Amino acid sequence: MNKYIIKSAFRHERSHIFKNIFSIILLRSDILEQYAEYNENIKVIICKNIKKYRNEKGISLADVAEKIDVSVDHLKRIEAPNDRNNISLITLYKISIVLGVRIDKFFEA
Repeated sequence: MNKYIIKSAFRHERSHIFKNIFSIILLRSDILEQYAEYNENIKVIICKNIKKYRNEKGISLADVAEKIDVSVDHLKRIEAPNDRNNISLITLYKISIVLGVRIDKFFEA
């Protein structure tokens, strides 16, 4: 096969790849624009929602703490919006299972 044909085919394929990458970048930037607003109060929202759903379900702090394998004091700190510690995703996931609430509900203002 001729070197020119190989180079031309490679150039065409490379151009096609770059067009696909550019399309993906544009698509990703559109998606990211939807989430451009950073909510500084997200921890407060999550804490309040944990407490709200726990109270709605009528489950005590002690019961939830036991089921997710943390101390009651730790769970109190998780529910306290002014606590400086952050909740782990795994702990939030466990709480969502115990309370029977989809995890995305904790993020709703």
